Amino acid sequence: MKFTSRTQAIFLGGAFSGVLSSLPYVSAGNCCCAWPISGGVVTVYLFRQSQPNLFSLDTGAIAGALSGVVGACVYLIVSLPIQYVLAPLQPEPADMFSPSSDVPPEVVALAVDVISSPFLLVLLGFTVMLLVGTVFSALGGLFGTLFLRRRRSSSSTSNGDLVPPPPGLET
Repeated sequence: MKFTSRTQAIFLGGAFSGVLSSLPYVSAGNCCCAWPISGGVVTVYLFRQSQPNLFSLDTGAIAGALSGVVGACVYLIVSLPIQYVLAPLQPEPADMFSPSSDVPPEVVALAVDVISSPFLLVLLGFTVMLLVGTVFSALGGLFGTLFLRRRRSSSSTSNGDLVPPPPGLET
């Protein structure tokens, strides 16, 4: 299987967002989906390095979305061992919930079960990364396409300006 530069850009952008999303403390950047958006931008940046000609917004969005899917898979692979190693260091889940009459005890028991199981916690994170992270990675691909757009060369201008000077002021 031969990897093209496009495939490498998608895998590297996904690895960027997946690894940063799974690391403790660094994953706090996911509160505003910063890592999936950044992964989409990194994908478009690397994509542009291999393909210097202009490409459309939909190409950037598709590349970003694909890097979001790769990022979710990388998150699953990297986060699972980290959660199993850190599970004994976590506080007791029962201590995190104060008794309240607003929340039914069945819901509290379900939340405690999910939080106390590293596999279920990573599976929940993977599902969120796959659904939400893919959308925000596509958004990052759009942003990267817009911000990293190269200027078109214009044959009607002599010094590279986009708007030619008015008649009579030409040098």
